[in-house]
Amino acid sequence: MTKNGIDVSYAQNNVNWQKVKASGVDFAIVRVGWCYNNGALKEDVHFKKHISGALAAGLDVGVYLYSYATTAEAARRAAKEVIEAVKPYKLSYPIAFDIEYESIYTGGSKQVNTDICKAFLDEIEAAGYYAMLYCSKDFLDTYLDHFEAAGYDIQTNSSRQLNWERAKKEEWFYDDHNKTPILHLNAPNQPAVAKAVVESIKDYFRK
Repeated sequence: MTKNGIDVSYAQNNVNWQKVKASGVDFAIVRVGWCYNNGALKEDVHFKKHISGALAAGLDVGVYLYSYATTAEAARRAAKEVIEAVKPYKLSYPIAFDIEYESIYTGGSKQVNTDICKAFLDEIEAAGYYAMLYCSKDFLDTYLDHFEAAGYDIQTNSSRQLNWERAKKEEWFYDDHNKTPILHLNAPNQPAVAKAVVESIKDYFRK
């Protein structure tokens, strides 16, 4: 079974979700916002509108948070605030932690960076949600310390390739242009398009 999806954030203002659904899109990954260094959530200006619209149109939904957290304690705070933000909504896709090339990470400790990621994801899964890390393959290799051993899904997007694994289960997202595994989470001006190929996405996420 193939699932088609988009991701949306502050960069997309007026989304006609009924048209999105009618076009064959099955799921949306919505940016919940970003967190300050201390973990406090700054909610995306269009988060509520996007997630409500997507759900009302019958799409499955997940969310992602862009991180500026500088400690594990801050990451746990961010996770708790994200959990509160999504409580009114039904999520059938993961809550992703988006960590990228900010100087607080590239100039910091690999172990601290790893602890930050793990703290966020631990908190999310402890609350009963499905947690996932999003970063580039280069970031994973260069600025995290053996994060794979933590047992969480790792979604890496580098050189137009995505590798997302958990235990014995695998899922791939494909770019329609060249069929290369890919998922864009931060498209600047328009929603990214992705496909997920699994027997059942919901069953996959909840196993």
